[in-house]
Amino acid sequence: MKRNLFYVFTTIIFLLAFADVASAQSKHYYERMREFRQRHDIDGSTIVMFGNSLTEKAGNWTARFKAHGVNATVVNYGITGDNTAGMQQRLYLVTKHHPKAIFIMAGINDVNKSVSASTIFARQKKLIETIRRQSPNTRLVVESLLPFNQSVRTWKPLVGQQKKVRDINRRLEAYCRKQHLTFVNLYPLFTDSDGVTLRRDLTTDGLHLTDEGYDVWIGKIKPLVESVCK
Repeated sequence: MKRNLFYVFTTIIFLLAFADVASAQSKHYYERMREFRQRHDIDGSTIVMFGNSLTEKAGNWTARFKAHGVNATVVNYGITGDNTAGMQQRLYLVTKHHPKAIFIMAGINDVNKSVSASTIFARQKKLIETIRRQSPNTRLVVESLLPFNQSVRTWKPLVGQQKKVRDINRRLEAYCRKQHLTFVNLYPLFTDSDGVTLRRDLTTDGLHLTDEGYDVWIGKIKPLVESVCK
């Protein structure tokens, strides 16, 4: 009986320990991982956009920057639905090539009622530290989380989590300042007059962005991309 209870207990601990990684490993996650392994589009002159659906749904980042007058090779390494655990797991596919720069946005898929801001920030910090360790000469740009709009569509994990997102951004900004890392606060550029809600004209579904939304994003980081390209 004791042995059975011990087995059940250890199994539960094991499942909880890997829950975050499993949540990122959807069929689409593995399809994108397969694609990344087959691609040979990162070298010392490449800029990598590393993130989740907000990054992936931008499509061709090189073309988007070119439309803004910037000639740069900017590749898309976003995966829809990915969280910090999944990003940590696949980070080596980018860092092993030592790109010129990595722009990272991570954490919105970690946000829910059961996970604290401090825990999510710790996961973001681990990602950042791994990048710096694995590719120390790569320019790292850390981007804030974006707001969302529940009146357009209800995203259940995000219900009542606006304050948490702002708290995470504050922690991330303070950490980057202390570590002399470049932090880009995109959040206020996307909020409505209340300073909290994602602008309706910039979103397709309350979370993801329209082309105009990506124009706002690119407009903010354009000077950084241009400086990296010099």
